[in-house]
Amino acid sequence: MKINLFAKTILLLLSLVLAGCSAEERTENTVFDPVKIVRKVIANTSQHEIANGDLPVWLSEFIDGLGSLDDMREVAAIKGNWKGEDVYYVYDYYSSCLACSTFNSEGEKIDWSKIDFENFWESATGWKCIYLHKSNIHSIFDDI
Repeated sequence: MKINLFAKTILLLLSLVLAGCSAEERTENTVFDPVKIVRKVIANTSQHEIANGDLPVWLSEFIDGLGSLDDMREVAAIKGNWKGEDVYYVYDYYSSCLACSTFNSEGEKIDWSKIDFENFWESATGWKCIYLHKSNIHSIFDDI
């Protein structure tokens, strides 16, 4: 009986240790989160800079092409630098596509089949918010 209780205790401790290790591994696994990046960029960009954002014509036309920016819709455009080139990302609350609206300086969508996704987001720098439309009802950016 004592051996059986000892074995059960060891198995219980071992399972707790293994469960703890797998939980740590899951939290270390990073996934690109556009809302988190956009929120950080908005928080680090002054309201003056956002209001006076320098939108290229093609980007302004793209945002206009999204349709009506109604009371519910959240749209933000951020500008950064990647390998010496300006890059743009448009976050649209209504879109379910992850990073589909990421553009080079000419307004061409980034072709993710040719560029390493994680490397791009890790190495792009100097992000600034250049356009922001907040919802009048509820905003994911309310606390910024």
